[in-house]
Amino acid sequence: MEQPVRAEDIDRFAQLSGDTSAIHISTGAAAERGLGGRVAHGLLLGSWVSAIIGTRLPGDCGILQTINFAFRAPVVPPDLLKITVAVTGKSEAVGQLKLSIRIERSDGVVAATGEARSIIK
Repeated sequence: MEQPVRAEDIDRFAQLSGDTSAIHISTGAAAERGLGGRVAHGLLLGSWVSAIIGTRLPGDCGILQTINFAFRAPVVPPDLLKITVAVTGKSEAVGQLKLSIRIERSDGVVAATGEARSIIK
């Protein structure tokens, strides 16, 4: 899935989550730290992964059980992320999918990797 990253997304997520760290809301503060611009919240990226699991994989009404991320590089708007969620295991006995996650920036740099588990019914 491709996901555009916009400053408005960061603003709305900061307001919703209460995470108003200067690196998210101030271009100057982010630049002082060598980040190249306002940085998208890691859990904003996570929410886009949750949307994939909740609506596409395993399908409509998917239930995210666990998620684990390693954030590897900052995501700064404007950008277009490529979010890949793939099935790496399935347990019919416990009704669960094991999923791998890869989030790549438009310049090819991997911004985050991780894994998740989702209930299948």
